[in-house]
Amino acid sequence: KPLNSSNRMLSRVATRKSLSRKFAKNNRSLRWKFSPQNNCIKYQQKDNVAIIEFARPPVNALNKALFSDLKESLKYAEEDPTVAGAVITGKKGLFSAGLDVPELLSFNQSEMKEWFHLFNDTLISLISSPLITVAALSGSSPAGGCVLSLMTDYRLMAEGKYIIGLNETAVGLTMPAAIYRRAEAVVGTRNAEWMALTGQLMNVPTAQRIGLIDEVIDQDKLLDRACEIISKMESTTHSPSRIWTKQNVTRRKSIQALIQQREDSDFVARFFEPQTREKLESFQEELKKKKSSK
Repeated sequence: KPLNSSNRMLSRVATRKSLSRKFAKNNRSLRWKFSPQNNCIKYQQKDNVAIIEFARPPVNALNKALFSDLKESLKYAEEDPTVAGAVITGKKGLFSAGLDVPELLSFNQSEMKEWFHLFNDTLISLISSPLITVAALSGSSPAGGCVLSLMTDYRLMAEGKYIIGLNETAVGLTMPAAIYRRAEAVVGTRNAEWMALTGQLMNVPTAQRIGLIDEVIDQDKLLDRACEIISKMESTTHSPSRIWTKQNVTRRKSIQALIQQREDSDFVARFFEPQTREKLESFQEELKKKKSSK
């Protein structure tokens, strides 16, 4: 539904409803059932942690269906009183390759506007979630994968020769202002500016050095560590003061910027400029060549 104001959003995400209608309250082996055509998320619960795993082979490209499923699965976790936090992760070696460029190029202006609304709504849901959220980056996380991680409370990344960053401008997209502001809040103005203007991706040690990643850990210990972080913070999970502080103090400017960005018609208009589409189509062809050469 359209977001009429930031206050409406903040009050909605802070509400935790009891699950007494369809599912048993204390069933810790609960699985979320998605319709066959939108099966982009594998949801499972380990103790008090919801594990939301991207499951869209081959590279977990972020398409409309995946954003919709992520938003719905996060809502489902928030409504379960047995859940203290949520871990967002991907397959071993790759968190997500970023936005689904072929899908974007197939959209007309009306479809692109609808996608942009969903994209921002998903980011708002994640950044303002009353749950403790941890990104367990299981591998490379360029562009959209990095954007999603910026919306979480804590970012873990697996050791290895992986890359991460905001390469939107390098592939032809403009940097949405709210995403830049969030990056600025996480890594500081100079680092955010460098990421936005150069579009260069970085390795894991560099990402940790600038604060884009909080902790680097062995791949096999990634999920256990993510669950451990949530368990250590469990006592404050349902604390009204923690939730209010998150939504109204530490994240307020980022949330408001995303709500405002949702209606940014300039982003959609720029997407259909000839230079933008030419650059994106060139990027798409490069990906096809790399895939065929393997």
